[in-house]
Amino acid sequence: EKDRRDKSNAIVKVEKELSTCKELIKTDTDEINRLVAEVEKKKTEKAELVKRWQVVNSEKFEFNPDLCSCPLCKRKFEGEDLEKKREELRVNFTDDKVKRLKIIEEPGNRLKEEIVSNEQKISDLKFELKSFENNIPDLEAALKTAQEEAMQIKHFVTRVHADNEWKAL
Repeated sequence: EKDRRDKSNAIVKVEKELSTCKELIKTDTDEINRLVAEVEKKKTEKAELVKRWQVVNSEKFEFNPDLCSCPLCKRKFEGEDLEKKREELRVNFTDDKVKRLKIIEEPGNRLKEEIVSNEQKISDLKFELKSFENNIPDLEAALKTAQEEAMQIKHFVTRVHADNEWKAL
């Protein structure tokens, strides 16, 4: 009776381990799929930011001296005044360009870090998933063995009871 109870408990334990392992496989697979989709979305977002950055970065300072005139008297700048205005406009253009590039770079760098982090998580989960998948055959074999041993005990007990009934006759 104790052997039968022990084998029954062993079966329940292995079934629980097998069930847990299969649930973890499903959970890891779902999480991998979610992370892969998220990485693809972030890569698309990052590619858009790269395009925007390239457009801004390719902008060149263009100076049209015909458009430079005194705001008060409307007289066109000449000589040193024209050069000062050109330099002022170039500095303003460069400062603005740098600011716009940084505005694009910040989310781009954040996305890059998130992509790397998620790819590492995917790698770790795939390793864990492989471990769980490798455990399945061992757990199934252990379950089969425990079930066979329980069946042998059941047959033995049945034979003993039959023999005792036969002897009682």
